[in-house]
Formats: sequence, structure tokens, C-alpha cells
Amino acid sequence: MAENEKAEKTEKNTYSAKNLEVLEGLDAVRMRPGMYIGSTGVKGLHHILWEIVDNAIDEAANGFANKIKVVLYKDGSASVEDNGRGIPTDIHPKEKVSGVQLVFTKLHAGGKFGQGNYQYSGGLHGVGASVTNALSEWLRVEVRHGTVYKMSFRSFYNARKKKYESGIPDGPLENTGVKTKQTGTTVRFKPDPAVFSETNFSLDTVEERLNELAFLNRGLEITLIDERITMADAKRMRGNLEADDDSADEENAAESGESAEEIAAEKEDKKAYTPHDLFDEADAATLEKEPYTVIFKYDGGISDFVRSLNEEKKKLYPTPVYYKTVKNDISVEFAVQHTTEYTESLFSFVNNIPTPEGGYHEAGFRSGIAKAFNDYARNNGFLKDKDANFQGDDFREGLTAVLSVKMREVQFEGQTK
Repeated sequence: MAENEKAEKTEKNTYSAKNLEVLEGLDAVRMRPGMYIGSTGVKGLHHILWEIVDNAIDEAANGFANKIKVVLYKDGSASVEDNGRGIPTDIHPKEKVSGVQLVFTKLHAGGKFGQGNYQYSGGLHGVGASVTNALSEWLRVEVRHGTVYKMSFRSFYNARKKKYESGIPDGPLENTGVKTKQTGTTVRFKPDPAVFSETNFSLDTVEERLNELAFLNRGLEITLIDERITMADAKRMRGNLEADDDSADEENAAESGESAEEIAAEKEDKKAYTPHDLFDEADAATLEKEPYTVIFKYDGGISDFVRSLNEEKKKLYPTPVYYKTVKNDISVEFAVQHTTEYTESLFSFVNNIPTPEGGYHEAGFRSGIAKAFNDYARNNGFLKDKDANFQGDDFREGLTAVLSVKMREVQFEGQTK
């Protein structure tokens, strides 16, 4: 008896190669989701949606798509549709499975590893689609390539193996034979409640991000449909806010002495940098039946973005200063406008991904502004030879700026970027 206990204790304390476990397929994602999406809370929930949205945005940013549609469904699922090239449906020469199956079941599988498929992309590691699949209760893909292709996946607990099976195909990619002239991909998935503490997508969060992406990609049309609420529901929820806004506009107009014509012109101008909803285009009965729908499309790009950010501020000049250049395959685009505020507001993005913690692109932008203003001051006699240069803070007070950089082989801190 004592010898058996001693043997068991010795075995437990022994650490050898047989104690090493190899996580295959998408098991690692299911076991350590935080490594891939940051958390299993609300932020992580939206991250798996952003992974699919970013894939569609990459198609648009490289000139292959001009429309994206995102739908939030009553059952808690979400879908992202684009009119891009569509995920490859042919068989991969090495893996011997379709491109669709490869993208959604293999980590580090994708077309963004420098093969020339994408000039710029937010997706870098080839794990986004497969991570979303691994952390979803089910996922369905439709690809349009002359005909319509379909494939579905599911995650479930395997009682025999005593573990979760993640993102398992229900079968191989199916060519439905349905002819179509359209191209693109539609991905619909339902976040797994066994993974996430919260599975309800926030309309405000999704709206804010899609609106931002539309500003960053001039002319791209992004449609958001939330089937969980009707147009009438949304109008009632926002009614009080709109009433408050109208009252504020009237008060501001009275203080500034603006005429009715000037106020009307400002409202018309505002349409260029605000989302387009259907509130004013449908009758009351239709509003009660139709799901909430809003369209984001901005022909002014990040200039409209700055105008939107400065909507409630007093501007020092009416139109944002805009500039874009491309050098060594790096695209730099920015729009700036000064206001009477005392603080600086800089919003930066790399390959459409927000970079709130800054980086070399922000540092270069700030030093570039300081140099440009100082050079101008010296060339025009505002600074003498003996005078010290102005400090960067002198120029950035009240500045609202949007900086968008697009480049290859960009380095983020991790998969959550």
C-alpha cells in the first residue's frame, strides 16, 4: 500500500516529454482566447466581429470592393457581406482542402503574407477568420464566384474526447450550382455563450466603428442593419436627443446672430459628414415594420471626419486642410483644422486600424507640423535668425487632426493590434 502511494507520488512529480500536450487545430484558441482577442467580455465579443469586418475592408481598401453590409440578427448572430473578389474556392495544392476551409480552420493561413494579393491590409497574421470560427457556436460562409458556394462550421463539446471541438466543418465546400453574376463573400456567425460572458452586440459600438471605417475609406458604402429593433424604435430612442440638439442649434444661432438661410445652409452641409438613415424617407407604418438601417458613405473621406469631430466647436477656418502623398509604398493622408479649444485631438490609424497609443507615425506627424510652421515663420520674417523656434505645442493647441497611414509589413503589438 505504502509502495503504491509512493509510486503514484513519484509519477505525479515526474516531468517528462509525455507530460507535454500539443494543441491541434483551433484548440489553442478555445483554451486561451484572451491571447487572440484580448478578453472574453464585451471587447472580445466585438473583436471577433471586427476580424471579419477588417477582411472586407481590406478588399475595399485595395480597390476590389465598394460595398459592405453588416447585419445584427435577433438570434444574436451577425453577418458581414462584401462585393469583393470572394475567398478562393479552389483546392490548395499543399493542404488539399478548399481555400474557404483553409482560411477558417487553419491558424496563419491567408493571402496577406506579402504575395502581392493586398497592397495594404489590417489583417497580418492569417488568424482572424479562424479565430472567429473557433469562438463561434456556428459559422456559415457563402462565396460568389460565377456560382454560389457554401460551407458551414460548428463548435461543440465532444463527450467521448472530453473536450470542445472548435470550428469543425459540417462537410466540404459545396458548389450549389446556383449561377450568379455577383462576386464577394458573406460570413454569418453566432458567438459561443460557452466562451463569452456577454453575447449581445452593442449597436452604438458597431455604428461608431463602421462610421469611422467609412470616413477612412473615401466613397466606400457601408450599410448597417439591426434586425433587433425597428426604425421606429430607433427614432423613439433618439427623439429626445434630436430635440435637445435642435434646441441647442437655435440657442447657438441666436447668440451668433445667424440668419435662417445660414442655419439651413449649415444643416444641408452637415449631411455630407453624417450617416444617412431612412427616418425621413418612410411613412409611420413602414418605420414600425422595417429594421433599423443606416448607411455610411463619405465622399470627403477624412476631411469629412474632421468636420464631424469639430461639428460643435468654433472653427478658426471653415475647411479642413487636407494632404495625401505616397512614397516608397507608404501612403500618408491627413486632414487638420484648428478650433478655439485649448486641447489637441489627434486620431491616428494604420491600415484602417486605430492606434490610440500612438507610434512613430504620430511622432513624425507632430514633428512635421512643427517644422512646417517654423519654416514658414522664418521665411516670412515672423522669426528672426536669433529667435528660437516655436514649440510644437504652440501650433497644436486647438488642433483636430486625423492621420491615416497605409503601409506594407506593418508591426502591431499583437493579434489584438
